[in-house]
Parts: sequence; structure tokens; C-alpha cells
Amino acid sequence: VIKHFPGASVARNNRANHLIRISANTSDKEKQNELLQRALEDCNVTLKGALNHARAYENRQNIYLRFNRDSLALADAISLIKIEPRNRLAYYTKGAVYMRFNKIDSAMANFNKCLEIDPNTDFALNNRGSLLFNHYKKYKEAMADFTRAIQVNPQGDYFLNRSYCHYQLGEIEMAK
Repeated sequence: VIKHFPGASVARNNRANHLIRISANTSDKEKQNELLQRALEDCNVTLKGALNHARAYENRQNIYLRFNRDSLALADAISLIKIEPRNRLAYYTKGAVYMRFNKIDSAMANFNKCLEIDPNTDFALNNRGSLLFNHYKKYKEAMADFTRAIQVNPQGDYFLNRSYCHYQLGEIEMAK
């Protein structure tokens, strides 16, 4: 489709989504960056032809986060919220960017909004738990977030983070 219709927004965004998924499953950093750069180009073409294409903003903000282009990711998240005010991924992106900017209260508010929209967003639970642990020293609340993230999508990092909570609460055997 793209060969015959280079500006086809749906085809471009679908390919961008596919390239992002492939990049997440490769360990070769150079190959990841190449795939993400191609996906970014597809998102840019999509958004030139369809300014209100929510999925293209979702994909592009994800790419910008992975490239540590935080201001651009934040701008896309803000644009996405204007199009879809209840888009959990836009609030997650805002939270992740504010976390990187060390704007902890803003990060927390956006992770909370993401989880209000979808309480099963494991990566938002993990990040909110990290904020609760590292900045607010609320170890029990952090443990609840890590436990919920594990229930939704078991990941090694989530177990490790929960073990830190057990350790801080004096539950050494549970931490192990």
C-alpha cells in the first residue's frame, strides 16, 4: 500500500506499530535504533496527513521516550490528550517524562490518572510504586503497586522492586 500510496496514514501507522514491536524483541541496539527511526518516519508521515491520528501520537511518543527525547514525548502526550482525553498511554508518558524531570508530584498525578483510566497498566503501577518507594518512603503502598503489577504481568523488575519493599519493612525472608 505504501509503495502505491506513500502518504497512506493507516498503512504508515500500522507499519510503525509493527516496527516498534520488532524493535522491542531484538537485543541488537543498533538494529533497535534503526527500526525505531523507520517507525518514527512513518509516524511523521502519518501525522502530516492526519493531524488527529491518535495511534500515531501513541507510537511516536513511545519512540521519543525510548530515544530519551522527553520534551517531544511530552508534547505528543499533550496533543494526544486533546484528541482522546482518556488515553491512558498519554498520561503514562506524561508521568514518565515528569519522573525523568524529577517533577515527582506531577509524575504521580499522571500515573494516578493513567491508573484511574486502566487500573491494570502494569508499567504505570511499577513506576508509581517506584515513586512511592523512593520519594515518599511509603513502602506498604509501593508494595501493593508492585504486587498488582506482578499479578497483571509478571516481570523480573517488579519482583525485585517488591523485594526492596519487604527489605525496608524488615521482612528479610520475604525480600529473599
